[in-house]
Amino acid sequence: MESLINNRYDIIQNIGSGSFGQIYTAVDLKTGDEVAVKMELCKERSLQLCNEAKIYRILDGAIGIPSIKDFIAKDGTYTALIIDLLGDSVESLFQKSNRTFSLKTVLMLAEQMISRIQLIHSKGIVHNDIKPSNFVMGTYNNSSIVHLIDFGLAGKFRGFYNNKHIEYADGQKFFGTPEFASLNAHRGIQKSRRDDLESLAYILIYFLKGTLPWLGLNKNKGSTPDNHTNQMNHTNQMNHTKQMNHTNQNQCLNKKNDQNELKENSNSEITKQIFKIKENTPIEELCLGLPEEFSNFLSHVRKLEFNEKPDYSFYKKMFRELFMKQEFQFDNIFEWTCQLPNLYTEKALKKRQQNENRNHKRPTCFFTSSLPIMNKIKRKDFRALRKCKAQGINISVSHSRVYTFNCLKEC
Repeated sequence: MESLINNRYDIIQNIGSGSFGQIYTAVDLKTGDEVAVKMELCKERSLQLCNEAKIYRILDGAIGIPSIKDFIAKDGTYTALIIDLLGDSVESLFQKSNRTFSLKTVLMLAEQMISRIQLIHSKGIVHNDIKPSNFVMGTYNNSSIVHLIDFGLAGKFRGFYNNKHIEYADGQKFFGTPEFASLNAHRGIQKSRRDDLESLAYILIYFLKGTLPWLGLNKNKGSTPDNHTNQMNHTNQMNHTKQMNHTNQNQCLNKKNDQNELKENSNSEITKQIFKIKENTPIEELCLGLPEEFSNFLSHVRKLEFNEKPDYSFYKKMFRELFMKQEFQFDNIFEWTCQLPNLYTEKALKKRQQNENRNHKRPTCFFTSSLPIMNKIKRKDFRALRKCKAQGINISVSHSRVYTFNCLKEC
């Protein structure tokens, strides 16, 4: 793989994988900005990333959707989609929070997630793969904004020209993530708006309970779903390499096809098991111990007709009223948040330093604030705090696990 894409984007490291291809961080040598590069190596031009690029262009500029920077198709080698680089996925933050989110965090996430799904639906698009890892947080001043990503499996549910809803169809081949797929998707029914929302209902329950009854089936095979896929790919690659040393190219291709068929059959069996448990688990049992709003949400979206428009405002109002009933404060502070005033963000500090150098003013007063430590501070956060200290911010940690910031401030 080339480390320099189109003589402009310098690849730094791999940060994960999407529905198609690998995802890397890179530096735009023209602007100096960090970007995300979604790349698929191919022998023929990829249609999946082309489709995803088209959808990003349709949604470009919308709140909670990363902006597309570039799309590059190098015939016979790779396709690359360049978009905004965002923060951690909500799934990653969930794992770092010991697989537990508070009701407050889940309700704040729910309203934003419904809004993102409502947005893409308003553009005639269904995501088709709603899952925790496809929701990511923003950075800097947008760190509290939830973004929806990975439109590799997305499609139009309305025609481009006549704006007519697609026709009902069954007997469809399953695609997506089985753990969060809707019942109708398992049944082979064409996906529509209702399926995105049913997937979201499972996500919210998962965040509150830390699990779902059908999770862990892949662990019985010795790995998680993602690890299982990676493990199978690694096995295929090793066997393919060994076969190249002993037979001709056609035999290698036959071997690879046999292995892919075995992998597909294995995943198909797991998907069937997940569907069976999901279908036989009553909503009351699935939502046991949770506020009734979550069971009502799942029940409502399951009853939607194929071409029925969901009542997004009703769903958001229902969760907002629960939020107010719990007397939570809508302050955008999540489990993972150690919120600092905008004064301390890297961009603000840089601008403040430039102003100080320009005006040659000495700071003549201080202000102090104390913030609780929400989570264990990671090494990268210490680096950020050291940057703050270099700008005149003295940081100390008390035995009561409270950060105290004694910050220089211009009079």
